[in-house]
Amino acid sequence: MIILAKRIKELRIQKGLTQKGLGDLIGVTKVSICCYESGERLPKLETLKQLAIFLDTTTEYLMGEEQMILREDNSPTYLSSDELKIIELVKLYPKLYQALIQNPENTIKRLSTKV
Repeated sequence: MIILAKRIKELRIQKGLTQKGLGDLIGVTKVSICCYESGERLPKLETLKQLAIFLDTTTEYLMGEEQMILREDNSPTYLSSDELKIIELVKLYPKLYQALIQNPENTIKRLSTKV
């Protein structure tokens, strides 16, 4: 619940929205947004979906199930903990890591024939 509260507040501020402004967008009161951001209350599922839409993210990210990663062009992408674990493991094999960086499609094709 702490992650949810923190992420709602961070994304709201990044978007330049007030609590009232965000509440107006998703159909809840400023008090509700305040309670979500303080961790006093959890949003209903439909409200959580609306928060994700208006904050340009995923419900999984809001709930702490994904990490937001910024691409080179500063656009966000979201990775699950399993995906992050795979990246960490691949980094333990420098030759494989470099092959994936240099030619990902070909490297994956070659690997998939061995599985």
